[in-house]
Amino acid sequence: VHGAAGPALARGATRLCADAIVIGSRRGICTRLTGGVARYLRRHAPAQVIVVKPSPARRRRARDTARTFNLRL
Repeated sequence: VHGAAGPALARGATRLCADAIVIGSRRGICTRLTGGVARYLRRHAPAQVIVVKPSPARRRRARDTARTFNLRL
């Protein structure tokens, strides 16, 4: 993907005549998605946007990793 993620993904979906765009959420909460990518896609994508939440085990691993490196999630 070249350029800003949201517009690039929307262009790609248009070129592919995609029926849906599936993206992952690091926190699992739709309003706190990565930057503004999901928000942009919800408004501008030519296809349905599906947000996939991480499993509880994946969230625990991410939280543990963040604690190890003193990062904020």
